[in-house]
Amino acid sequence: VSGHRESRCRAGNCTIEATQPGSNITQFGKTLYAAAAPVDVTFVVNSLQTPMVSLTAPSLTNNTAVYGGSFTPVATSTGGGTPTLMVSGPCRLNSDGSVTITAYSQTQCAISATWPQGNGFAQATATLNVTTAPAVLTVTANPQTVVAGQPLPTFTATVTGVAPMDSFPSSFTGTYTV
Repeated sequence: VSGHRESRCRAGNCTIEATQPGSNITQFGKTLYAAAAPVDVTFVVNSLQTPMVSLTAPSLTNNTAVYGGSFTPVATSTGGGTPTLMVSGPCRLNSDGSVTITAYSQTQCAISATWPQGNGFAQATATLNVTTAPAVLTVTANPQTVVAGQPLPTFTATVTGVAPMDSFPSSFTGTYTV
């Protein structure tokens, strides 16, 4: 290619034209190389910057959340703007932007934040994978005194670790061994 025509390209279509003149060399009375037809190449120049994005859950240890627990993911982008949050797996996105774990067992929940294109930045998405863990349920019998020959008192217990979204019976029946 011995000649070209270009213009400074910004965002949008950019065209470069390449030309090849013929040669003045002849052999047996014929020109060795004829001039080539100009060739245009058009391509798209995208001037959008790619933002740096992150999605974290500072309140979680090792990105692990317990069944019934909630946390608030923190989404940041160098491009600014407000991301759209989405969840998949055993978790629920609440109206306040927090996420509640709905799995009883250990599995994965994925949270993604997508920032729209704007302000010179391209669309970007960040994903946070959270491991879900079962809640620890503890039943502690309240102390009771039993007098020999007397009927058994009503036994009660304190239950801790029940998730806010679960209901729990107020009384239990079963066989007691003293």
